[in-house]
Amino acid sequence: QGQESPQVKLPPSPLRQKDAGDLDLQNTDLFEQNEPGQSSFEQKESARVNNLGADIMQESRKSLVQPWTKDQESELQQLKEQLSAALKKKQEADDAIQLAKQQLDAVQQQTSQVNILVDQQVALQEQINTQLQPQQEQSEAERVQIEKKVKALSKLKEDNNAAYDSQLETNNQSISQQEDNQQWEITDEEEIEREKREQEARRQQEENENAQSETYLINQQIKEQEEQERKQREEDEEDERRRIEDEKRRRDYDEKERKRVQEEQEEEQRRKAVEEQNINEDENELTKGNVIITIFGVKNVAAMDSNGKSDPFIELMLNGQKQKTKKQKDTLNAEFNETFQFNYDGFETSGEKGISLELWDYDTIGDNDQIGKVEIPV
Repeated sequence: QGQESPQVKLPPSPLRQKDAGDLDLQNTDLFEQNEPGQSSFEQKESARVNNLGADIMQESRKSLVQPWTKDQESELQQLKEQLSAALKKKQEADDAIQLAKQQLDAVQQQTSQVNILVDQQVALQEQINTQLQPQQEQSEAERVQIEKKVKALSKLKEDNNAAYDSQLETNNQSISQQEDNQQWEITDEEEIEREKREQEARRQQEENENAQSETYLINQQIKEQEEQERKQREEDEEDERRRIEDEKRRRDYDEKERKRVQEEQEEEQRRKAVEEQNINEDENELTKGNVIITIFGVKNVAAMDSNGKSDPFIELMLNGQKQKTKKQKDTLNAEFNETFQFNYDGFETSGEKGISLELWDYDTIGDNDQIGKVEIPV
């Protein structure tokens, strides 16, 4: 690869004209077919192989009537093997280029997906910034106002310090001058004046200290305000966490309570069934006739659907006879006002001698859900 093809010079050979024609056809198939859309590397390899084949063809035609030696035939065979190896390398290069194109397409697809995720993240960040911007602006305004107060107090402090230093310097100069002029003789009047100056200096110093104290208090107020805001955020987060936990515990408690009530109802129904079985069948035997029952409605039905409602209806059963009311949609207090009639023969009845009423929640998809059940002796 990348090397110039060797110059092939073949000795004369006594080949027949038919052999020359076959060789020419073979070279035409191998070296003169170039695929469209080849890369520069592929074109170079094809040109090199074509040149090698052309040299072999040219030298073969020149030596059709010349005798060949065994060494020359061996050399020709080696050249053919080199030509086959070059074709094989060309095919491997084509395969490698195709694989690289496929990998590039996969990388471009992954890059497109990453760009989509980045755009979504940027949109989410912009939404969060939009929601937090009013609070940040309010905090920034309060911070700017406090900074203005601090700067004003700092300037007042500097002015007071400058005035104090100037006054102190002036007083010191005046005292020094008086001491030099009067040769350290201090009268009562001068003593009083000196005390006044000292009192003025102390007053100035106290004012400076008060200014510094106010600056310190303002800084403390800023820190306290920031600490209160931090605690308030922590309290809000804690309240939210507790609210979520309370909501979860409430749902769990409601579910347990509903199951407990349902189990109590089932236990009460089983107890009543056992008591009714213990009643003397002779005392409950009736003659033939009809049993008529009117269903007016139900109240405070348990919510069985996700919307907090139910679709209640009632099934009535007596001695293998079954009837049911119409279903009422999305309600917990249904009115039916429906009357039903059953055939009854006390002498032929075996087992339970009562009407079974079962309250159900109608489901469009799947099985209906039973809400409750009651037995009414006849």
